[in-house]
Amino acid sequence: MNKFSSIKQLIVEQLSSALPCSKLNLLNHQKHIPKFNEVSGLSSQNFQLTLGDKQYLIVPLITDQEKQKLGVNLKHQIRAIQRVSSDTFAPTLIYHNQYYAMFNWVDGKSLDQLLDFKCDDIFLLKIALIQSKIHSSPLSKRDILLKPLFESLLSSVMHSRRTYSLIKIHKKMLGSPYPKKSRWVFDHMDMHLGNIIQSKNDLVLIDWEYSANVEQNFAFCSLFNSLQLSQKQKLFYLTAYHHHAMHPDAFTEHSIKQKLADIDEWQLWYDYLCHLWYEIRFSQTQDSVYLKYINNSKICI
Repeated sequence: MNKFSSIKQLIVEQLSSALPCSKLNLLNHQKHIPKFNEVSGLSSQNFQLTLGDKQYLIVPLITDQEKQKLGVNLKHQIRAIQRVSSDTFAPTLIYHNQYYAMFNWVDGKSLDQLLDFKCDDIFLLKIALIQSKIHSSPLSKRDILLKPLFESLLSSVMHSRRTYSLIKIHKKMLGSPYPKKSRWVFDHMDMHLGNIIQSKNDLVLIDWEYSANVEQNFAFCSLFNSLQLSQKQKLFYLTAYHHHAMHPDAFTEHSIKQKLADIDEWQLWYDYLCHLWYEIRFSQTQDSVYLKYINNSKICI
């Protein structure tokens, strides 16, 4: 029996018993037969639990070796969401134990599924507000240190794909000084359109498994690439972020162009991180979609 079947069986047993858990008892669990549907992402597999007319997201908290190689820590996702639980841009954690976590199901569609979605100024204003709130959160216990992370990721790349060119670039990255330092912030670190849900009233960020403390400029670099922003949009975004920023050392308005130049210095580091991630996913799955990403990578191999 695989881990998903085991967790489903555990949930069924818990819902049908007199649990001393007020959170689960509030679901009126004995009135409904639980139904499960798998929900898969690029690096994780969850499922939807339906009880009557209510839906919930179930996230297994057993991090297997494949996810560990990608830097995924599913239990960290729980702590991350608890940090921002007072805001509407994150799912609500209902219950969790050592095996799984239960969240409210976010009704709506991810932005990559909306045919009429536009990455316009209104959208950028909303995301800038959300990211500024995340950055105002206290730091977590998880840091993204890129050079050690590169070493870890490369060791998980299939040996036959560790080419001379890849090793050469890898050594170059390890030997290069980091770009100009910026403030350390807590960030979601995976804000692509597939992880942003347009709910009834708000934008909601899902899949917090990569969230961590990171250099602010690298967090911006990651976001700008995920949303594929133009230089004009980046400047607009930074201006909006500055307007919303709640921390005392926010960059000043007159230095936004210099801030963008500092962010751009992280581009190669971001590109190499993505390249290694795609290499690992191809090694794990042999899915040609990751090979396509590798071939289109900005890293010249």
